[in-house]
Amino acid sequence: MCGIFGCILKNGNAAPIIHAALKRLEYRGYDSCGEATIHNGRLFIKKDAGKIDEVHARYNLDDLPGRIGIGHCLTPDTYVLLSDGEIRKISELTDKDAIMCIGLDNLVCKYTSKIKIATHKSPPHLYEVKTSYFSFKCTGDHRVFVATKEGKIKAKKVKELTGEELIPIIRRNLIKDNDPPLLTETYFERHYKLTPEVRRGLREEVGYNIGFEGFPLKPSSEVTHFLIPPARPCPELLQIVGYHLGNGYTSKRFLKYKEEKKEVIEKYRGLFEKLFNVSGSLKREGNFFVLRIHSSFLVTWFQENFESAFAPHKKDIPPFIGRLPDDQLASFLRGVFDAEGSIDISSRQISLRMTSRQVVQKIQLLLLRFGVLSTYSQSASRRGWRRAHGLYINDAKSIDKFSREIGFSSKEKQRRLDQLIKGMDGLTYKHFSLPIRCDCLYWNHLRGCNVRLHGVNRSYLTDYRLHREILPKLEMKKRELEKKSSSELREMREVLGLSMRKVAEKMGVHPNTIYLLEHGKLNDSSLQRKIAKLIENKRRETLEKLERTLHLIRTHLESDLVWVRPKIKKVRAEGDLLYDIEVEGDHNFIGNGIVQHNSRWATHGAPSQVNAHPHVDCSGQIAVVHNGIIENFAELRAELEGLGHVFHSKTDTEVIPHLIEERLKGGLTFIEALREAINRLEGSYAIAIISIKEPDKIFCSRRESPLVVGIAENAAYCASDIPAFLPLTNKAVIIENGEFVVLSDEGYEIRRIADWSLILREPRIIDWSPEMTEKQGYPHFMLKEIHEQHLCLKNALRLQEQYLELMTTFLDRAGEVFLVACGTSYHACLAASYMFSKLAFLATHPVIASEFIEQHGKAVNIDSTILAVSQSGETADTLAAVEHARLRAATILGLTNVIGSTLTRVSRVYVCQQSGPEIGVAATKTFTSQLSVLSQLALRLAKKRGKVSHEEIEYLEEKLEQIPDIAETIIQTQEEKIKQIAKKYRDRQCFVFLGRGISSATALEGRLKLLEIAYIPSIAFPAGESKHGPISLIEPGFPVIFICTRDETHKIIIGNIMEMKARGASIITIIEEGDEEIKALADDYIEMAKGVPEVLSPILYVIPLQLLAYYMAIERGCDPDMPRHLAKSVTVK
Repeated sequence: MCGIFGCILKNGNAAPIIHAALKRLEYRGYDSCGEATIHNGRLFIKKDAGKIDEVHARYNLDDLPGRIGIGHCLTPDTYVLLSDGEIRKISELTDKDAIMCIGLDNLVCKYTSKIKIATHKSPPHLYEVKTSYFSFKCTGDHRVFVATKEGKIKAKKVKELTGEELIPIIRRNLIKDNDPPLLTETYFERHYKLTPEVRRGLREEVGYNIGFEGFPLKPSSEVTHFLIPPARPCPELLQIVGYHLGNGYTSKRFLKYKEEKKEVIEKYRGLFEKLFNVSGSLKREGNFFVLRIHSSFLVTWFQENFESAFAPHKKDIPPFIGRLPDDQLASFLRGVFDAEGSIDISSRQISLRMTSRQVVQKIQLLLLRFGVLSTYSQSASRRGWRRAHGLYINDAKSIDKFSREIGFSSKEKQRRLDQLIKGMDGLTYKHFSLPIRCDCLYWNHLRGCNVRLHGVNRSYLTDYRLHREILPKLEMKKRELEKKSSSELREMREVLGLSMRKVAEKMGVHPNTIYLLEHGKLNDSSLQRKIAKLIENKRRETLEKLERTLHLIRTHLESDLVWVRPKIKKVRAEGDLLYDIEVEGDHNFIGNGIVQHNSRWATHGAPSQVNAHPHVDCSGQIAVVHNGIIENFAELRAELEGLGHVFHSKTDTEVIPHLIEERLKGGLTFIEALREAINRLEGSYAIAIISIKEPDKIFCSRRESPLVVGIAENAAYCASDIPAFLPLTNKAVIIENGEFVVLSDEGYEIRRIADWSLILREPRIIDWSPEMTEKQGYPHFMLKEIHEQHLCLKNALRLQEQYLELMTTFLDRAGEVFLVACGTSYHACLAASYMFSKLAFLATHPVIASEFIEQHGKAVNIDSTILAVSQSGETADTLAAVEHARLRAATILGLTNVIGSTLTRVSRVYVCQQSGPEIGVAATKTFTSQLSVLSQLALRLAKKRGKVSHEEIEYLEEKLEQIPDIAETIIQTQEEKIKQIAKKYRDRQCFVFLGRGISSATALEGRLKLLEIAYIPSIAFPAGESKHGPISLIEPGFPVIFICTRDETHKIIIGNIMEMKARGASIITIIEEGDEEIKALADDYIEMAKGVPEVLSPILYVIPLQLLAYYMAIERGCDPDMPRHLAKSVTVK
């Protein structure tokens, strides 16, 4: 929300007034809206994504009753791996489930519990992605991970896949340790026939042998005996369950099994006898041996504990099977394969065929626990026959692992399995562990280690070749380098692949000199030492490369992923709904065995009906609207969810009504609950709250975000800005930070939240025009926005850390980084390029967006990362550059001020700078907010790369936190002086702006502001370029503005000032407080706070230039808000 409004009336309907007030707040910018009213003890709400008029057209906002108010996707049958090993359909997941994902840093399975499930209406057509092993169906916009030819991992939309890419599938999954489930303690009966021996024993027990003649004992054919079955699962029990799933029949009174081979059926008869002391009856019926276990109690026990596996029809794998330890799961799978598995020597594969698709697909995923990859397929439809669904294990590694970990009970099948393994060569071309193309591996890694490779081509290397050729060569080369000392110059030179010519070039001598030296025909100890040092350095460098290459290959060979080529085709959708999983942090999950890219984790929620304000508590009795950012909402939400609260949106606002509700449970009054809840909030906010518990009041509170109260004869209002209620009343009460307000039809009461003291404040009479009201008393929006910068900078420091961290990760991995923007945003990029270089040692390319395609278009590739900066997110040239880069598979990152803009939709990751709507055409507060965000990225990247000391990072972070307060002080102390400078120079016809280093970007921005709103021709250069042209303009009285920071350029820029001064220029300087040396040279100066680090200086040093441009425009009679021929957002090329 960018604006809030509330009203309380003595008579009439609140809804039309709220509607009109929100319409008057449209200039603040928003992407969703809503209203809530109370009537007859009930809360009524209408809300949705969209503008006021759009939502009103859908819902008629004016008919809400009451006088008080405030105003990617996968199909549902996709199987997801949970962290405990359970396998569940995506449609059955909840936000509380912990799922398995892949750590993209080490390619190993890990777990996450922070997920969100969302559903969407399915389009008529979907895409089916098939690999050699797994498949899934999704929308075209669903993203999967792909590997570039160099092995870098990127995300790509399914509809953009060509089939030549490699996508990752999981080859093994490791689960958390789980406590084995307890089995039901059901007693069941055993029946024995009464043989003469048993009768004799019974007579002895009842006294026949101690003189009690004639004691009656009724003859009986059987006697009942009770047994206790296993309390916990064991391998033998799970093997029976698996066998029954594949080959068992369940009756009310018995279990039945049928086999051609007597060996197998006797094995399971033995297992029943061992566990339950039940041998059952085994008979030959035709060509089969049939085992029947007669016991209704045993049937009941199995159905209670393994219900789905022992169902009479439509059997399924019990949910907890995936949570079992390895030995029990292996036994379960052995039972399944004993029942339905077979081995085909001619086709070199193990196969499993069953009629249940979901059982087969779950078994395919369960096999991954043991690193066994299998291919799923289904038979063609035949009349009168059910489809057969099959699994086929046919790569050497998987067959070997199956044999060692699972195997068969049948000696015949095990013999055939051993025979199959001996006949396999270990090759597979269905998947690759190393997703780096052969030529890229050679040129980027092996060649630098002087390792030769035959058959370098554009194919991918098999595991067999990696193990048999590449790793041995690398290890041998490593041993050679570690064994030989640098004194053996000739041998080491040859091992390193250094020719005599190369060494001679490095030493600046003739190759013959090297030959003579190596063969003892020349004695030059100095040259020999130099060569030894060269070779030793080369040896260490090569060893480091070898270590990195070995680590790279081993990481992939030992990872939990393999890479396969997909086939994509368009299919008709079969259901109405699709499902998304949002995963915080790692941004992936395992769906149908394939690593799926999740939806963007959006903490504050994208524009939608569920995310629109107002938000309510669980009981639906409290409604809240909020403008600002709750910084600690994530921990509050987790705490409240742990207490049983159910959240429906992804916004930070929703924690507020739930916090109040939780406090009310403790017996507090509504006011007390509100106060405690507000004390828990961190960040900036303006809040309006209504509740059916206090139906005649509106409660408001403010911290940093604006809030104002309007008082009329028969009504009271609260709003973000005065324009919302100005047509209704001209009496306004400005609410200050840390204050709480209660509105009623009798008036208002203000209290200080900290100590609950009462504050008496009379309303002010507003004599502004409606247009001036929007400017909060400032004569122009531009001046208002310059003065708001300290608040915007505070908001920029409260960005969600996960977005910044994710963007930092992409920048760190990038092969090359382009900073693309137009106008003021381009100047922010220029400054950012200095920040990235100085702090993170990252070279970036700042490019004007309109020139990007011509300048760099053909050089952009899959390794390129584009950081696009646009205040509106709709700048046509920037979007054109982004689209061009996207089509060439570059990674797109976005920095904008408008959530929901085009730039946010096309970006892999975007950050919203949180500076609020900017009405003035000339960018002011958005520029400094952009610089703040970019400096945060540079600091995070520096920390990640370890290029700057920890102490320096802490110092810079501390200074960045202080900048909002320094900005406010600069405006307060320097504005009057800047006014006087503007008066003095208002008639000058041209200005020159000069700065050095990062200040050259500040100079360019100062020049642009003066040019666009005061219409004064201006030029800006790095000060070092002043002698290459600009100095020819200088004549007596010509104004030159210098940006002078206290850094290593300080002495040099003094020289530049003296050059201009000598030619009669009027010198205006922006200097650090106390810089007496430059102050003595300047005709006019503006002083800045001491101790501002050079890399952060543009954020502050640009503010005096903004004010100078503004007051120059005023002095020259120009409208600073609406400069001629310019638009706020340039949406056409």
